[in-house]
Amino acid sequence: MKLKLTAIILALALLFGLSACGGEQGAQPTGSSAPEKHIFTDDLGRQVEIPSEITRIVPSAPLAQIILLAIAPDLFVGTAAEFYNSARGIIPAELFDLPCFGSLYAGVELNVEELAITAPQIIIDIGEAKKSSAEDLDALQAQTRIPSVFISATLETMPETFRTLGELLGREARGEALAQFCERIYSRTLSIMEQ
Repeated sequence: MKLKLTAIILALALLFGLSACGGEQGAQPTGSSAPEKHIFTDDLGRQVEIPSEITRIVPSAPLAQIILLAIAPDLFVGTAAEFYNSARGIIPAELFDLPCFGSLYAGVELNVEELAITAPQIIIDIGEAKKSSAEDLDALQAQTRIPSVFISATLETMPETFRTLGELLGREARGEALAQFCERIYSRTLSIMEQ
């Protein structure tokens, strides 16, 4: 039941995020020769040096892909899972042409070489932490030389997930809107279950 509720909330958040009018666009380059960087502490407590302006992202796995689609579909340079044709008209058309690199944890094994060639600025893993998550992301980061971060996401913490992603990707307003949407849906779901 908990997984089903999670899937419903994520699907609604995705539709809300993709159908929102206007919204924030990706960060624009400043024209400086070397991009500025800062330290980001992910939800595993890892300190990762990341670009201050992120314009090229890759999800680590299908769940990360679904959540990132709601907040920053225009920043994708590759996917973790291919989209079904039935998603056409819901998912932005340009995403169907992106390379699929596979997944760090599920489905098609991650193609690290192709991922590195595409040169995303950051790899984002989202979900519930596994015992090996920190070690896996450290190894991926060492192998690709691409910053790799983990953002926790559970049914109860989805609002905070979107707020963190908003801060990470320079999409604070979108992240807050998605967080509030998730809070409303979660609260309504709980009230229905109590009846």
